[in-house]
Amino acid sequence: MTDRHERYSTGKKGEGQTWAYLREIGYIRPTAAQRKVIAETFASQGIKIHTQEFDVVEARHADKLKSVAALSTVLHELSLFEVKSCGAGRKATVSAGFKSFGFTLTSKEKYNADTLGDRYRFIFFNLRTSTHRVCRLQDFFCDNMARIYQTWSVFIRQDLPELDGNTAGSQSTPDDDSA
Repeated sequence: MTDRHERYSTGKKGEGQTWAYLREIGYIRPTAAQRKVIAETFASQGIKIHTQEFDVVEARHADKLKSVAALSTVLHELSLFEVKSCGAGRKATVSAGFKSFGFTLTSKEKYNADTLGDRYRFIFFNLRTSTHRVCRLQDFFCDNMARIYQTWSVFIRQDLPELDGNTAGSQSTPDDDSA
């Protein structure tokens, strides 16, 4: 098995363990239909959210996720949670308080956190210790708590254009004198 396949399998196993743990402590992963209801209910209050930028909600709201009308009755109690987990096989040890844990925070996750304030939380989950911490953005997104620097995650969805005759297998570079 290649390293890539091993990492993928390890990641999928960790993902399964994460969701099982979260179910045990009272969270559910909303379906696509439930996410739509959540977004529409917030929109009915003039609040736009990104539906793919949260992972779980509290299971106690499950029966209200069927319709905008039902969810509207408890919207003031609904929080959205983004899960950040650290794998069991990490080389670096992460403390019980998650010191030394690095992760990606997307611009859309930050948007949801800024828009919803205390109603958007992060669940940090340690697969090695099966422990978690729930935090707000302001609990860690500040210079005295974390080293923060902006990055861009890019996922290419279409074939890239061919420029200047560079095609698959071409090894020429601007500094290549053999051209």
